[in-house]
Amino acid sequence: MSQPARKKALTAAVVSAAILATLFVPFQKAGGNGYDSVVSQLAFTAAGPAVTAAAAGLTVDAVDLSGNPVQGVWTTIHSSNGTLVGSGYSPLPFAGKADESYKVTVADYDGKIFHHWKDNDSTDRTRTIHFSSASPEENITTITAVYNTGDALRGVTPLNYTGTEEQPDLTVHALTTGNQTLHMYAIIDPQSSNSSGTTYKVYAGNYQDKVFDRWEDGSTDSIRTLTISDDETITAYYRADAAGPAIHMNDTTVSTGQSVRSGRPAHAEYVTPASSLVGKQIDSITMTLKKSGLPTGTAEVGIINENLSMKNVFATLDVSTLSTAYEEFEFASSSPYTIAAGDRIGIKYAEGTSTVNISVMRDTDPADPFDGPNTYHTHYTTSWSNFLSNDLTMTLKLD
Repeated sequence: MSQPARKKALTAAVVSAAILATLFVPFQKAGGNGYDSVVSQLAFTAAGPAVTAAAAGLTVDAVDLSGNPVQGVWTTIHSSNGTLVGSGYSPLPFAGKADESYKVTVADYDGKIFHHWKDNDSTDRTRTIHFSSASPEENITTITAVYNTGDALRGVTPLNYTGTEEQPDLTVHALTTGNQTLHMYAIIDPQSSNSSGTTYKVYAGNYQDKVFDRWEDGSTDSIRTLTISDDETITAYYRADAAGPAIHMNDTTVSTGQSVRSGRPAHAEYVTPASSLVGKQIDSITMTLKKSGLPTGTAEVGIINENLSMKNVFATLDVSTLSTAYEEFEFASSSPYTIAAGDRIGIKYAEGTSTVNISVMRDTDPADPFDGPNTYHTHYTTSWSNFLSNDLTMTLKLD
């Protein structure tokens, strides 16, 4: 990425140390675009279980391309069955078990982009670590993620990025939807510069009840890319959203999975007239999925009719991109859907075989049903079969 030379010092709004000391600004945007987890370095805490020499111990660390420490990288660790077993900010210690495998994922944040793993040069931010009882001396280890920290400017609005003598400056302001001035955390990240102008990527952060609503041009994505040839000022508008997302189902129990394939092409959560979900609005469905073998084709996620046609498609999924270990996936709709009695909320995939397929995780614990017999797991073979004491491992919410 070409970075323009600076013609004068970068400037930002003057903010008191007291404000910065309490600033904690997560960027939240689903879709794995590289800025899904953005946290101010001014407020992070390392977390994780203590590691002893007798344990299978792992530490996940991070450095920049020059080898300087990069702290505060959000890290998640999942077991081989997809269960989240550890999370926190780097450097993150984790105590595992011998003869077990764990999947480690690091996130991008605050303009810092994952580049590669130091020990194996892999550019996949997710990697599998196996603790072997046959080689206990190898079970105490540190893996290091290398980040490109770039040339991004981070600060509080009004935030001004000063370009080169030949290229334009960019200033970001923040206002409420009622046009009151706000001081919000933002990032301006230069991407490239050529004869047509300079391209910047801009990130508008949320803070407390102030939630990004739109840019002055009407676009609603908090991450914005624009190319300019003259000095320009852009404005992020915010709304107050104290309530946060409305979560109507949050069954996170992990029991056993079941295949979705030709012969059993649909799994869903069935909504009876007595269900607590009736009348609720959702725009997000989260399920836990994996693949077996090398399946191909597309799965559909959303509301499934009795005849297997789709009443409402939230999203589609290229099944070949799934892992062979269970992972959690969130499927977002572009508009809210109101749940009705008789709805089947789930996934449909009509290809594959008994050995080459995808699987969806279920909650089969009778002691902890989501909504009792009012809402339950159902799947289709030649007709719909109901399992009144089971549920899909599923989260339904309205952002």
